[in-house]
Amino acid sequence: MSSPSASASAAGGIDWNAANYLRFADERTRPARDLLSALPPLPSPSSPRIIDLGCGPANSTALLAARYGCSSGKSSTGARITGVDSSPNMLAKARNVLPDAHFVQADLRSYQPPPPPGGAQETESEEGKDEGGGTSGGADLIFSNAALHWLPDAEIIPSITRWVGALRSPGGVFAMQVPDNVREPSHALMAVAAKRAGFDAPHVVNAGRKPFPDPRSLVEALDATGKCERVEVWQTVYWHRLGGGHRAVVEWLRESGLRPYLEGLEGEAERERLEGVYEESLREAYPALADGSVLLRFPRLFLVAVRK
Repeated sequence: MSSPSASASAAGGIDWNAANYLRFADERTRPARDLLSALPPLPSPSSPRIIDLGCGPANSTALLAARYGCSSGKSSTGARITGVDSSPNMLAKARNVLPDAHFVQADLRSYQPPPPPGGAQETESEEGKDEGGGTSGGADLIFSNAALHWLPDAEIIPSITRWVGALRSPGGVFAMQVPDNVREPSHALMAVAAKRAGFDAPHVVNAGRKPFPDPRSLVEALDATGKCERVEVWQTVYWHRLGGGHRAVVEWLRESGLRPYLEGLEGEAERERLEGVYEESLREAYPALADGSVLLRFPRLFLVAVRK
């Protein structure tokens, strides 16, 4: 759930709009539920330490709290959950949703969970720093729902291996899910629409993100660390039926894949023009059903790694 400058929400940069993001909360949260259902038991089942990377408005964090419980720091039972995001808007919503969880504003490009805190709740400033290593491991679960694809291409695999090194050993779990749809018509048409709308500047037409590292590259990189007991990777294709038709597709992708293109434009009029041309392009690629709804094909890539 993050954007252009290496991720507005998960990394650093422009802020996000939690209300717009949550318009499709069910569709965005379903993959997080599916990822959660695939997790093995954690090494500290009664009071696991959990990090939610790119937590956004806490839709994924709430699922983690529902499954593992959530300690406010006054109790020794329940998960100690930390949600990490760079968006103040998203974090404000998250804190309202889960007041007992701990939320940190930080850039995922440098964020590293600190080592085991020895029972004391770390401060927000301590959590946000990339200090003290963390290589000794302290997290039972590092979870990320639809955020890591916004990291710079060259930093994705190094970041994943770094976070695996921050897991409790043995048995700590790293689990992530990302959209795997840059080759879908919904995304390929963004650059086409930009050109059709007259926005052919390189910073606009080339604004789309690159494909996420392929499963083989991910598995080989994690195997090379020598720290994983096992690594599982799979793809799930979702078919979302959107009652709002092609406009609903635009509104969904405005807060994700379309966002980098819109950020490169000047003013609301230009953004509306691009959205209009893009919507017309979608009509050709995604014929409406009899009731006017649209089926949006949405592949996602999942990975679960367990620490030795």
